[in-house]
Amino acid sequence: MSSQNGKNNDLENAINRLKRGLISKHYPTQAVAYKALYKNRDKSIPFLLRELKLLDLKKYNSVNTILAAGFLTILHDLDEKLSEQFVKKSITPKTDPVIKRSFDSILRFKRANFTETEHRGVLILEDKTLDQRNHATDFVLKWLEFIPDEDLTGIPRIYIIPRKPQYDFAGQYLPYIGVINLVWFEYDEQINFLNAMDRFFTQKTLYHEIGHHYHRHKEGGQVPSQEEEADRYAYKKLRIARPKVSRFLRMIAKIFRRNKNHAAKQTST
Repeated sequence: MSSQNGKNNDLENAINRLKRGLISKHYPTQAVAYKALYKNRDKSIPFLLRELKLLDLKKYNSVNTILAAGFLTILHDLDEKLSEQFVKKSITPKTDPVIKRSFDSILRFKRANFTETEHRGVLILEDKTLDQRNHATDFVLKWLEFIPDEDLTGIPRIYIIPRKPQYDFAGQYLPYIGVINLVWFEYDEQINFLNAMDRFFTQKTLYHEIGHHYHRHKEGGQVPSQEEEADRYAYKKLRIARPKVSRFLRMIAKIFRRNKNHAAKQTST
């Protein structure tokens, strides 16, 4: 009995440590808690469910959202079916949309549907239905070489997913779990130039989403000033990764602005 109590105390301590790590965004503290919870997989599940049920999923609150995403992530890693059952019972029309987006992204991951590649602490997960001629993971790994380690800290996963009609985004950053969803284009058998152009804009999208993470944006792409800040981060990285293409696009943009200003002057006179 005392052994069981001791184990429960260890798990209570791990839960409390995880809360502190999530709220403070202190990743070493989170890592210690994760390790303890994963080590005691089956015994950890009731504690995680208890914490999730204590949260008010209808209320927008940064702490509330961080904890909900953190607890569900671990629960989903331990038992995918159980996490899906919890979300199905818990999500209602009144659920905070930020929490709902986080939960949707967490549940999207099913190990059987993805290939996994670890890179500097980030798990790159490619949907197995993507055309292998895209070499999507290889390109993402190449593009990440231009990103410093510290900019990637706190991003646990990057999902590479196929384009679908219901997606209204090319990329998505989920601030409270640090996950990035990167939509990949359809491979064109006839025109390789289009594949190259799509890769460029997909690379820009990846850097843009990392820019949201780097600047610690909390709204996940809903604020124009934050979008501009993420864009500046992306273009800065592209100037290093793709100097020739970046110079060409800046030149085109400069010509476009000049013509637009000239047309405005002509209209005003």
